[in-house]
Amino acid sequence: MHKLSSINILPWLLFALFFVSCKKDQLPIAPNVQTREAINPRAASVTLQGSNASEDLLGITERGFYYADHNKPEELLKHKVNASAGVGDFAALVTGLTAETLYSFVAFAKNSETTTLGTIKTFSTREYTLPEVSTDRIKNVYINSCQVAGIVGYDGGKFVSERGFCFSTKPNPTIQDNKVPSGFGEGPFDNLLPGLNANTSYYVKSYAINALGISYGDELNFTTNNFSPPIVSSNGVNDVTNTTANLQGEVLDNGGDNISERGFLLCPDKEDLSDCQKFIIPGNVGAYRLVVTNLKTNVLYYMRAFATNKKGTAYGAPIPFTTGDYTYASVKTVSVSDIAIHGAVLTGTVTAEGNTPVTEKGFCVSIVPNPTINNLKFPVAIGKGPFSYYLANLSENKTYYIVAYAINGKGVVYGSAISFKTKSSLPVVIIDPTSPVAPTNPSAETLKIGDFHQGGVIAYFFKETDPGYVRGEQHGFVVSPEDVSKSTYWGCQGFSITKARAEYIGSGKMNSAEIVRMCGTPNSAARLCANYTYGGYTDWFLPSKDELNQIYLQADKIGGIDKTDLYWSSTEYMGTTITDQNIAWLQLFIDGSYREARKNELYRVRAIHYF
Repeated sequence: MHKLSSINILPWLLFALFFVSCKKDQLPIAPNVQTREAINPRAASVTLQGSNASEDLLGITERGFYYADHNKPEELLKHKVNASAGVGDFAALVTGLTAETLYSFVAFAKNSETTTLGTIKTFSTREYTLPEVSTDRIKNVYINSCQVAGIVGYDGGKFVSERGFCFSTKPNPTIQDNKVPSGFGEGPFDNLLPGLNANTSYYVKSYAINALGISYGDELNFTTNNFSPPIVSSNGVNDVTNTTANLQGEVLDNGGDNISERGFLLCPDKEDLSDCQKFIIPGNVGAYRLVVTNLKTNVLYYMRAFATNKKGTAYGAPIPFTTGDYTYASVKTVSVSDIAIHGAVLTGTVTAEGNTPVTEKGFCVSIVPNPTINNLKFPVAIGKGPFSYYLANLSENKTYYIVAYAINGKGVVYGSAISFKTKSSLPVVIIDPTSPVAPTNPSAETLKIGDFHQGGVIAYFFKETDPGYVRGEQHGFVVSPEDVSKSTYWGCQGFSITKARAEYIGSGKMNSAEIVRMCGTPNSAARLCANYTYGGYTDWFLPSKDELNQIYLQADKIGGIDKTDLYWSSTEYMGTTITDQNIAWLQLFIDGSYREARKNELYRVRAIHYF
């Protein structure tokens, strides 16, 4: 280490006297500057300090320090470091110095006219050393980890290539035990010590490494936390029905460990957990809920929220709730209409299903008051809403009692009974003399396609393979000379009539009768045909799929057919899905192609009858 001697100080004094004498005539406007002691000397750097009391009239344009090796005074003005401009204290960091060397320095301030120097002072740089590192503090302690902070205050003049923490369950840990690196260089740092055991004491030190070796900070110790079972709350049971309930729970604390499982228990007993239903809800800390279904009706349950970690399973308090009982549907017998000799249209409605779906609704019929499903019943449909049914094959001039019914999970419920009496005889048929009749009606032996016969136009003669064929006689069917309807629906939407699926020639009458018997839809295609009268004939019906095709083939001879439109057949579509109940066959007369259409769509209708 260099020392300041009387021999070395003489050149510096002469230098200062020379500088002042040269500027003697400008002293009144020279800046006022002082050199203060250097601070924080290191092996390769130092912080120099100075001060100027006030600016002169010309203003300070620059201030800072000159410095040089104390043994080289001639180089003092060759090395300069500037400080920020202004008034008052100022400082500047000098780097790139040589370790273990004595330096001289002087503060300066400059205005537009002159430069003023303070007094010359000295400092010595330090030798190269190991880093200076301290273990600052224990920041956060967890169950399986701990966050620690440290600081490298001085790198010892050599770059710190690694810094971090070492720890052990025994005192005085080193990097040979466990270490967690945390960057490089000077300054503060922190890191997490992972993989620790719960409820265990540990010792930790910070460390720093430069080219000269490793140094350690002070030793600190801590004890990891111990985890516990979770804290869980049974928050409530809401929206309870006969088969469902909304369960609510919350994990308030995970006990210091991840939640491996959480959910609900539904138990028949308040305390016994051995016979419970278990419902798992993934997640950790926080609220959760579940709408549970398929519960038994009118049953007392106890709900408990639960959560599990490594320490064990915790349960919330039991919350009792009782599921509701099934309720009956509400059904009304609305009316009996279109009463005929052998039939009538029955109408009812389900105004409410109760708390379970209506799986069957229809009518009960008897010749004694207050019929039930134990008498004669006719199922019509399911669900809520109106329904109707054409009750056929009744006796003439007889009193009947009908009642609408509905069945759901609770059981069967009935509307009010309605009685009615069938008519006693057919009305007298009066042939309308204004009905068009061919000028000449050919004899049975000369009948041909297109002839007007029995109130209609002949469209087809039965063949040997057709029902109704008689060798040596002419039999077939005629087509009404006009559309029975230009826009009506097939009817029976949502209700399957399996006995109305025949397609062959000779099956239209059977299909239509079954439709009219099973379906109470007013103004359906089959019902309009059954009620149609022309030329004194009343036995008209809706043609089957194959019979409708014969009408298409003879459309030009029949006349009056709209060949751009579609016509209904009496054949229901036969498929395999529930939606097939809503479909029936029709035919496009522009090209003869068959189409499947929904029963509630509107198309044209032509009637036929056999002869």
